[in-house]
Parts: sequence; structure tokens; C-alpha cells
Amino acid sequence: MLKRIAEALDKYSEGYYALKSVVDDYPDLFSSSVISSSTFAEYYCSLYLRYCYPLAHIKYGHGSQKGWDISVTHENGNVKKYQVKSITDFANNRTISKPTRGFDQLFVIVLDAGFNTKAAYSFEGEAILKQLVGYGKLTVPDKMYSSRRGSDIFRCAEDVTNDFLDALSEML
Repeated sequence: MLKRIAEALDKYSEGYYALKSVVDDYPDLFSSSVISSSTFAEYYCSLYLRYCYPLAHIKYGHGSQKGWDISVTHENGNVKKYQVKSITDFANNRTISKPTRGFDQLFVIVLDAGFNTKAAYSFEGEAILKQLVGYGKLTVPDKMYSSRRGSDIFRCAEDVTNDFLDALSEML
């Protein structure tokens, strides 16, 4: 048993250091040098936004930035701010923290056990965003189980999974 644990830790550390090396080598592509599911969700979201707005300037917020994670400055000077929330298949309770004011659109990204995008939801519109900020923790739906519908506010979300995956397949 102890040998199996040691072997698993060795494999984990090898993978972690490989990812850390990539993140360190390409710091402009990642929101943070910290390896976490949110780092990957923000990376995927930035690729999606680059695909949707190829002429726009896309940048990450600072680590202490509250309210938004990615900003998109369009050619005409208009700026749109995005907040990205994520969960992985490792999360048993499927909850995300309360969104913080200061964004124009919210993406909720579900990552599978391999940290690949499994589902993507978009919330947009002033009335919906006001409701979101009023919620506490949000429970994300699980498409595999109809009994896990998630928080009621997800009925207002647009399921952008197919568009998201199509864009990522073009960008990766």
C-alpha cells in the first residue's frame, strides 16, 4: 500500500513539474503561475475569447483583481470584462463561490478529471448578472445525472459547451 502511494505521488509530481514548466515558459498564456483548475479554466476561456475576437486585445486581471479575470478590448476601444468560475469532476459538491461584482459576462467551466473542458455555461445580461451576485454559492448542473440540475439560476445560462469545444479544437 505505501509503495503504491509513493509511486502515485512520484507520478503526480512529475506531471505537476511538467505543467509548471509550461506555465513558467509561457506566462502570457496563463493567468497565474499557480497550477490549479481555475488557471486552466481561465486559459481555456482566453483561447475561446481569442477565437471569438481575433482582432481584440485580451489580458488577464491581476491576482488581487476582484470582479473580473479576463478583459477584452475591441478595436473600437470598447472593453468587456469576464469572470471565470470553474469546477472539476473531482468536486463532489459541484459548487462554485459567489461571483463578485465588476464583470460583464460570467463563464462557468466544468473540467473533467484530465483538466479538459467538459461543459461551459455563459451568463450575460444586466438582470441576470444582478441575480447572480445576489446568490451565495452556486451548484453547477451535471449533464450526466438529470437529478443534478444545479442552482435555479442555471436556467438563465446559455450552454455554450459545443461552441466552446469547437473553438478550442481550432485553437489547440
